[in-house]
Amino acid sequence: MSKAALSQLETAQANPTVETLWSLAQALGVPFSELTTEPTPPLIHLTRATDDEWIHGDPISSRLLHRLAVPGILEVHQIRASPGLARLSNPHARGLMEHIVVYAGRLRVGPTEHPVVLTAGDAATYLADCPHVYEALEPDTHGLILMSYPTLGPRATSPSG
Repeated sequence: MSKAALSQLETAQANPTVETLWSLAQALGVPFSELTTEPTPPLIHLTRATDDEWIHGDPISSRLLHRLAVPGILEVHQIRASPGLARLSNPHARGLMEHIVVYAGRLRVGPTEHPVVLTAGDAATYLADCPHVYEALEPDTHGLILMSYPTLGPRATSPSG
C-alpha cells in the first residue's frame, strides 16, 4: 500500500476494500473484526457489599467476588487513595482486566464513560484497555487492584518488570 493511499484512508478521503482491511489487520496484528465492527461499550461487573452470597462457616466465612480465568499474568496491588484529584488512566494493553476491591472508604472507578462508586466491601471488574478513572471520595480509602494481563508472547516478560 502506498503512503498516499494510506494517508487517504487515515483522513477519510477514501474507503478501503476488504483486501486492504485484511492486509492492515495482518500488518497491525489485530483481528479483522477489530477494523470492521463497532466497539462495544465497556462492561463492568459489580459486586456490592450488601450482596448476600456468603458461605458461612466457623471460624471463616467467604463469598466469591469474581472468578478469574487468567492464562497470563496476575498482579495484585494494594492501594491507598486520598480525595482531591481524580486519577485519569490511559488505556492499558489490549485485554488487560482490572479487578477492584474496596475495603475502606469510597472509590469512584471504572471506564471514564461508565464509572461506578464502590464502598467498603464492594468489588468491580472491567476491561482496562480504554480510558478509566480512580477517584477517592473519602479520606483513608483502601483496597486492592488485581491486574490480569493476557498471555504474553514467548519472549515477553512481566509488564511490571
